[in-house]
Amino acid sequence: MKTIIPSAGLGTRMRPITFTTPKILIKLGEKAIIDYILEKLIANGINEISMILNPQGEKIKSYIQKRYSLKIKFIFQPKLNGIAHAVSMASEDLTDEPVLVVLGDTIFEGDLKKIIRSKYSCLAVKEVENPKKYGVVILNNNGFVKKLVEKPDTFMSNLAIVGVYFFKNGIRLKNSIDYLLKNNVKTKGEYQITDAIQNMVDSGEKITTHKIDNWFDCGTPAEILSSHKYILKKYPNKPTFAGSVVIDPCFVSPTADIVNSVIGPYVTIGEKTKIVNSVIKNSIVGENSYVEYVILKDSIIGGNTNIKNREQSLIIGDVTKINP
Repeated sequence: MKTIIPSAGLGTRMRPITFTTPKILIKLGEKAIIDYILEKLIANGINEISMILNPQGEKIKSYIQKRYSLKIKFIFQPKLNGIAHAVSMASEDLTDEPVLVVLGDTIFEGDLKKIIRSKYSCLAVKEVENPKKYGVVILNNNGFVKKLVEKPDTFMSNLAIVGVYFFKNGIRLKNSIDYLLKNNVKTKGEYQITDAIQNMVDSGEKITTHKIDNWFDCGTPAEILSSHKYILKKYPNKPTFAGSVVIDPCFVSPTADIVNSVIGPYVTIGEKTKIVNSVIKNSIVGENSYVEYVILKDSIIGGNTNIKNREQSLIIGDVTKINP
């Protein structure tokens, strides 16, 4: 099955770290965000992928090519015009065969096979407590999608759209996106896949939903750290360092060095990073970094950073030096 992964977003809500590190390459434990998605696809027999990247996406391309033997096409979106436009860049995949679309920052748990074996086009959804934060699906009396609403002000549904979309016929999706592009139908200045799906519904397409088990949003630093907590609980490692304390769950790279420090809970330490005389909790520290005399919490630190004598929360990108 052909799969399209739109990953061209700039991660503006994650800046400044995304000035140097694409959001989907941020490590949650031993793996980057995109690893969790690709491994899910591979486990379900999917290995034909088109990935839509922004013009600065070479770092993502290089990362994936080094780690995976996939039949994957990298397509660069010259101007970021929304997810529907990104999907249209992979027009060769939009045939009369089924096609799967998975957003590049959507980590999810659930039975993907039930989605891709659906009799109808199908959207992955998750019941949420605060629907105002998400796009939601309203179903008709027969259980098919009736309407999609982006961040409703009043309660309409608690079924949030997760970012996993299965279409029985790629041509129908293509025609719907072409309609948006031809008629300049935009929401919030972009061509949205939800508008394309709504157009398909209005044209008579039957689209159903499938509730997934878990969904980890990775749009903001707080959301990434929340997802990070869950993942570390599920995939903990138990490193030990003489003279230091590591409080589970944590992931510390085998090549990292911890000296006279307290690490955890909920901490990822990247490759060849050294932590000295510090306390770190609920944070991600990238590779090849040096941290000394620091009390750090609720932070995301890029790679090749040097931080000394600080006590605060930080969101900083690669190749940063912070000294008193």
